[in-house]
Amino acid sequence: MNLSLKPPADPIKTLIDNLDPNIPQIEPPSATKLINSGTFGQTYLHIDVEQNKKYAVKVINLRKPNLNVKELMHNEIENYYNISSKCPKYFCQFIGYKYERHQLSIVMDYCGMDLFDYYVELRNSKLPAPVKNNKLKTIFTQIAEAMQCLHQHGYIHFDLKPENITVHNIYDKLSVKLIDAGSLTYLAENETVRIQGTVDYMAPELKHALLPKYLQTIKQNLPNVYNNMVPGIIANNELEKTDIYSYGVMVKKLFPPLFNKEFLQELIHPYPFRRPTVEQILERLRKGRGSNGSSSSSSHATRKNRNP
Repeated sequence: MNLSLKPPADPIKTLIDNLDPNIPQIEPPSATKLINSGTFGQTYLHIDVEQNKKYAVKVINLRKPNLNVKELMHNEIENYYNISSKCPKYFCQFIGYKYERHQLSIVMDYCGMDLFDYYVELRNSKLPAPVKNNKLKTIFTQIAEAMQCLHQHGYIHFDLKPENITVHNIYDKLSVKLIDAGSLTYLAENETVRIQGTVDYMAPELKHALLPKYLQTIKQNLPNVYNNMVPGIIANNELEKTDIYSYGVMVKKLFPPLFNKEFLQELIHPYPFRRPTVEQILERLRKGRGSNGSSSSSSHATRKNRNP
């Protein structure tokens, strides 16, 4: 008796089949230079000499332990494809992806060096202090505009940090774009989200949500806030303020003179409802309110381990 057994179905292939069919699957270009190495994969630079184009190719090993493949597929492919289409001015353009032999390759436009590297280069340059400050103000204005576009379309980044922001000079004009969709989350109605992000830039309501002492303090002093929280997950009310907190930490580390001390403290206030909205941030930046008028920054930030 001849029995033929079907090979087991590839669960990752099943996930791929359930993605939006409009998302392009392409043959990724060959990698030429490693530009970033993270927990689950590496990002390479590819230079297309004929077309005078640069691409970033993110290669993820889907066999890594502790990797939530379903969530990664949804965030890195579907969410990033959607948000880069809705906010093309502020996100590096998604080109396409390919899955083969437990390896996922994601191709996007290369949008320049990350903000930390740019900041170090700018700080060490011989440009006058007012010129440096003006460039940093332009960068942080564009970051705030990127947050605004994100939030208007119902997304939270959850991992805003200098390493996830690119800066590129185009004809002497700065262009700032966000990258890395590993934590990017779309807030559907009544959805709850998993705690995620990079600890150094993470809002306290995310960082401490699992701590019973923190929850008990919130319950006693802010019952309305506590009713919106569950240990391990946080309801989407005020979740936009987690990105505001990360933004405030970046300002404090890289360019504290951008705002006066009072407004800077509001940005990183421990309670989210005390933080300003992104619209209030942009109003201060555009009208010059909130600046303490300092001509230079004494900040000397240090790079933390990347966590893409």
